[in-house]
Amino acid sequence: MAKFQIAFYRAAEKAGISPEQAQELVQLAEDFIVRKIEEANKNLVAELQSQRWVLGWIALLTTLSAGIAAYLATFHH
Repeated sequence: MAKFQIAFYRAAEKAGISPEQAQELVQLAEDFIVRKIEEANKNLVAELQSQRWVLGWIALLTTLSAGIAAYLATFHH
């Protein structure tokens, strides 16, 4: 995002904004963008976490099924 920051800073200075205010403006814009990205990703992160739980349960059930099948094959000819 450095290119954006530099371009935004230069545009602010060119518009007559002081260097200190331009830096503040760049920081505010960057913070805003980060917040918006986090908000947009919030649902995706929640969905990925729930899918991780589902995959964990599937792995557990698969392991248990394989263990039971191996036990039955070994002791119940």
